[in-house]
Amino acid sequence: MEEWWLLFETDFEMLNPDLQRYVHNSFYRFAYKEIIFLIRDYALAEDIIQEAFLKVIAKQHQLVNPGPS
Repeated sequence: MEEWWLLFETDFEMLNPDLQRYVHNSFYRFAYKEIIFLIRDYALAEDIIQEAFLKVIAKQHQLVNPGPS
């Protein structure tokens, strides 16, 4: 399981800075390959991942953990 899924269970703002960085890096690794494959622009991929992560944080309370069925 990717560590960024912690966002479903924990308030990101309440995590210590090291764990916040860990979750962000996990999200980055999760998203990077697909985004860079689609757009083939490193700087734009970085911007897209950052914006997506910020949106996830902002809407965290609306997320639903898909977990095992």
